[in-house]
Amino acid sequence: MSFILFKGSWAPASYDNYLELEGRVPPEYLQEFFDIHTARKKYPAQSNKGKELFAELDNWFDNNFVMLYPVADVTSPNIISKDLGNVPAEGYPWGLDIPRNIDQLYFKK
Repeated sequence: MSFILFKGSWAPASYDNYLELEGRVPPEYLQEFFDIHTARKKYPAQSNKGKELFAELDNWFDNNFVMLYPVADVTSPNIISKDLGNVPAEGYPWGLDIPRNIDQLYFKK
């Protein structure tokens, strides 16, 4: 299953490929994400610096609310997690298997 962090104009690929060239500037909190994301690509994931930057990225996600959008066909899982919001607590817990109309989950603070 593939996921992208941001949908639309501020998706990393959109920003890297053309928005930056057009002079558009993201909000400060998103610029911080792009800076970490770009820096992380310069180091092997298992190197000390790679691990340090991944921890920084993980911390960024702890402090910022972003939504996860699937970019492939997905079957909605039955999720049980105290860290996610908008998870059904009762009733029919499965989505309709329509990728563009999935449940919008978020990480609680």
